[in-house]
Amino acid sequence: MTDFSFHAKVAAEAIEKVGRLFNAAIDDILNELLQNARRAGATKVVIDQIDDPRFGKAVRIADNGAGLEDPRSLFSLGQSGWSEALSSSEDAAGMGFFALANRGTTIIAQRKGTSDSWLIQASAEAFHGKQPVNVGPGPHDHKGVIVIVPEMASENIAGAVQHAVCFYPVAVEFNGEIMPSSDFLGEAEHIEEWRGIRIGVFSRNPGRYNFDNANFHGVTLGMPLPELRQSWHRSFFARVDVVDCAHLKLVLPARKEVVRNEMFDALLEEIDRIYFRLIAASGPHSLSLKDYQRGRTLGVDPSEAAPALRPFSPIFAEADRNEFLPAKPVGPNAHLYEGGGPLEEQNVARAFAAWGRCSAGFRTEPRFCRLSLVRPAQPDRPHGL
Repeated sequence: MTDFSFHAKVAAEAIEKVGRLFNAAIDDILNELLQNARRAGATKVVIDQIDDPRFGKAVRIADNGAGLEDPRSLFSLGQSGWSEALSSSEDAAGMGFFALANRGTTIIAQRKGTSDSWLIQASAEAFHGKQPVNVGPGPHDHKGVIVIVPEMASENIAGAVQHAVCFYPVAVEFNGEIMPSSDFLGEAEHIEEWRGIRIGVFSRNPGRYNFDNANFHGVTLGMPLPELRQSWHRSFFARVDVVDCAHLKLVLPARKEVVRNEMFDALLEEIDRIYFRLIAASGPHSLSLKDYQRGRTLGVDPSEAAPALRPFSPIFAEADRNEFLPAKPVGPNAHLYEGGGPLEEQNVARAFAAWGRCSAGFRTEPRFCRLSLVRPAQPDRPHGL
């Protein structure tokens, strides 16, 4: 057998399956077209619901960007047509436009750098390579790009537009109204910039930051970002706003989750480091022993945890009757109770009440290191403690 070598390639038959790369949802289509407009230098995007002679009910997305260099780049899977610098910084993969593959489209695009334009018509079959994409002359002196896509039944276009532009950095008008947009980290309590990424730290209402906690130029998604919780003091949660980071990449083609690479691991570590720096600068804390040691391994040396525990209050079998008292300072000879379920705790509380000399003191916290807390000698404690 003779040795030989060859290069990997995309089979021609693959183009027939491009309709499976995306779910054809209007959300994916809007995200792709809005990102294309931003990359083309648009300062405004206008979105309208119209009656189109070819499609009937349709959505028209028009931008005032620089136009299109070559129509073929839109329909060449894996060829982005953007500059090398932009493709590198934003990981433009040349796949997103195929979100339209199951619908078809009509495009009027300025020929970049000229006063001419193209009129491009592509059916769904054309995206799959079964029909040609037809290109002819468009209006003279047309600026930017207009993309028209058919509207599907029962689609909430207004809701999709509102979600797509919520953190989009370019002005968007929808059906004649300017859409509101805001800073993704606008409510952050602390912001740091790191390797082209803005990291925002929050401590209030953590539930709202567990979904869509990362923003890529207006495209939001959920990422498994670290949290740092304390027992008695504020906890920390993060959101990230990607500004110019070539090494943090998204899984293609849908771009709805992040690639777990070295850059992502470094980002998670930096978020942790920011948390611990904030802890170290804020004074008393109630970190667990594990988290305290984690901070030290990251080069941050917070003080020891504040000597505080919850006063003992026996729990009930009915969870809605339980009372968890706020933490209080613990003295060196405090009584500590480790807990053992409703039956045992109710009996312990009665025993201490009958004993009349002291209370059960404080409830232990397994997350803490308790070496600095001294228990009373055995003869001074009721039996069973």
